[in-house]
Amino acid sequence: MDEMRRQRALAEFRPYIERARQFSGWEFGALRVRPLTPGPAWDYEAIAREQAVRAERALDLGTGGGEVLSRIAADLPRRFVATEEWQINAPIARDRLAPLGIDIVRCDGLRLPFRAATFDLVLSRHEALDPGEVVRVLRPGGRVVTQQVGRKQLYELRRFFPRMTDFGDQYGMYARALEAAGVTVHAREHDRKVAYATLGDWSSCSWSHRGASRVSTRSVRSTPCSPWRMPTVAKRASCSQSTDT
Repeated sequence: MDEMRRQRALAEFRPYIERARQFSGWEFGALRVRPLTPGPAWDYEAIAREQAVRAERALDLGTGGGEVLSRIAADLPRRFVATEEWQINAPIARDRLAPLGIDIVRCDGLRLPFRAATFDLVLSRHEALDPGEVVRVLRPGGRVVTQQVGRKQLYELRRFFPRMTDFGDQYGMYARALEAAGVTVHAREHDRKVAYATLGDWSSCSWSHRGASRVSTRSVRSTPCSPWRMPTVAKRASCSQSTDT
């Protein structure tokens, strides 16, 4: 009986497995997801693009297939560099971003192969980062725009999957490390519930699951030495002390 149930389960998942084998890039628009509550009040892409307009040199960490960055950087005559560690996505990002004049560097985003004080802007959307490395490559007065998934994602499922990985409070670690580096951090958090049409739609995406779930998204803003009221923005101090505005 157990073997029969196993075979039925495998047969149910087979179409999604085949779809996953053909998946490329890092865009999940094909998933059947229905929002049950409003999304966050901020628009990451709009904020990132506004900051990119001001930057001479910008870095995008973990660009995936370059989908989001291609929209942010469209028609901007600025110097972008993007990192991507996964060997599957790196050539996809290269092909998408090369026409925009954006270079792709395949590397671990936690160990950046760039000189200190290279960039006016660092972007990180749902990508692990090392705050010390980010501050190192950021020029004085430069800005960081980051959006991260909170620790509460998939928390309803944890009692069913006790071996599920808990990455800890990464966002809190980022915020504390940025503050230690001389920036003032303002945090915003948003929880939302979504419904997925099938178990396969959930399993196709690392941040989703079947039925109703809570996705916690947090953002970081830092404004040392000058006021800045937009969420998800961090600015490296260009003076000796930082002030909370």
